[in-house]
Amino acid sequence: MHTGRNRNDQVATAMKIYALDEVEWIIEVLEKVIPAFTDEAQEHLEMIMPSYTHLQRAKPITDDHSLMADVEMFYRDYGRITDTAKRIKEMSL
Repeated sequence: MHTGRNRNDQVATAMKIYALDEVEWIIEVLEKVIPAFTDEAQEHLEMIMPSYTHLQRAKPITDDHSLMADVEMFYRDYGRITDTAKRIKEMSL
């Protein structure tokens, strides 16, 4: 049945649906990972470990500091991914 759209439009729409499904999966994973890292950081407030800068050892830090740095990166990724989801949902036709 002819839908009034060419095959390229249909392929682009199918790709957007696939990308949106994947982006929503990534958002779900990040929503689980961020609290897990935060909880783990709460448990390691006193654990001291070496930090690195430019692949060389730097001053010692606590493990929670390292974990919370990862959480900040996850939050940045979360913002980028949610923005991507908004852009994918825009109608291209």
